[in-house]
Amino acid sequence: MITSFTGLNAFLSMSHPCMVRYDGHFYSSLLHAFYAARFLEPGHRALFRKPGLSAFKARELSQLLNERRDFNKIKVDVVRELVRSKFTYTKSLAAQLIATGNERLIYGNVEHDNTWGDCQCRSLNGARDDDDGARCWSPGQNLYGWILMECRDELRDPMLLPARPAHLPAPVAVQHFLSVGQRCA
Repeated sequence: MITSFTGLNAFLSMSHPCMVRYDGHFYSSLLHAFYAARFLEPGHRALFRKPGLSAFKARELSQLLNERRDFNKIKVDVVRELVRSKFTYTKSLAAQLIATGNERLIYGNVEHDNTWGDCQCRSLNGARDDDDGARCWSPGQNLYGWILMECRDELRDPMLLPARPAHLPAPVAVQHFLSVGQRCA
């Protein structure tokens, strides 16, 4: 079981620097693309592509703008798309994800995020002011961890990858594995 996306496993982190494609544009991390996806206005999204914008600053910026109304309904699908982009467009990251084998991937954190991960603080007082304070005592949903494991399975068997529109090229990692007749295992 991998419960920390730091050190050797930092490549699993949403903020790990890598090119992630979303809606025809490249972002410097999955987190940058995620924050951009929260907005429909092209000008707002462009703010998250600025060179040198840290993940922390991107988060601050996202809190200043009005989020699209449907984002809570689509955010899991957005993250799934972004994870696929991150790991299929970069061969080395795909290989690292596959190398985690069958380990359960848990986005352990102390930021009280029990939606995308599993907060490890277990504090009654650790939750934000608008929470009841008890949520860090129960296991988180770990949605990000489950999406990572789903992507890992897809990389092992490219036939599991969703069909891509004909006008988009296949991701580099998939092109490589299909061209040499290897399976990601």
